[in-house]
Amino acid sequence: MNYRQLTPLLGVPTEGDPTPLDKLRTSVVEIMDAYQASRYGFATRRFPLVLADALIAARSYGGREREQVNELLALTYQSAAMVLWKVGEVDLAWIAGELAPEAVEGMRPQAEELKSVAFVAPSEIADRTIPRLPRRILAAIDARAASAPVYLEHGQAPSDVAA
Repeated sequence: MNYRQLTPLLGVPTEGDPTPLDKLRTSVVEIMDAYQASRYGFATRRFPLVLADALIAARSYGGREREQVNELLALTYQSAAMVLWKVGEVDLAWIAGELAPEAVEGMRPQAEELKSVAFVAPSEIADRTIPRLPRRILAAIDARAASAPVYLEHGQAPSDVAA
């Protein structure tokens, strides 16, 4: 990969007026659409710029707009990780998969989304979630322990899924 495609982030202002939410949302969707269409060069050139815009917006907006920006910021990081993984930059993809502190601090689950929150041992996951989630969560735990991303289909490695 040509790392010069990633350097626009270094030259992008980190202060200034935030990008309007509708424009930021359109930019994030463009990156995700480019990934789906295998236009990785476009996505690789765009996501550093969109990430810079999202970070400025995350520091600028408040209230419900801040929540929306944090959702877009998380999607931008996810898009970056997907594209970097696809172009063979696994180490960079792993770094991009970590959410920015701005996104994490802005996460506020809605009361209707959660019944409860608890840290549990992996052996208890199946008893505390809906049936389709345990294998996904356990695979994520294993991937994190191995410091390596894993590709799953329906919570299983594609080779384990019956044809």
